[in-house]
Amino acid sequence: IPQIIAWSGNFEVDWNVGAGLDALAWGQYDWSTFQAGQKIIITVGFVDPSAGWACISPRMGESWGELSVKQIDFTPSAEDQTTTFIPTADDIKHLQNDKGLVVTGFGCIVKQIVIQ
Repeated sequence: IPQIIAWSGNFEVDWNVGAGLDALAWGQYDWSTFQAGQKIIITVGFVDPSAGWACISPRMGESWGELSVKQIDFTPSAEDQTTTFIPTADDIKHLQNDKGLVVTGFGCIVKQIVIQ
């Protein structure tokens, strides 16, 4: 199954200050070909590897509305961690019609988003 690196870099998400990665929202990424069964694979590092908790929240671009997976929790570490989100049919409609994907959360540094 081909993988598309949709975004890579280092972006600290922090909903306390309204910082969300929006590189795949508001027309910056074409979600029209995303299909049921495809996955969104997100790799994160951590602001404080010794913290007891961190999270990300994949959301639709329109008003940062919630998708079916509201929050993905992590136990921070020195190593990057990867999580896989499989959007539902309703999620896909939102990604395609409600301004794409925004990733927010707390204590995480988003490093890569892959579509497979």
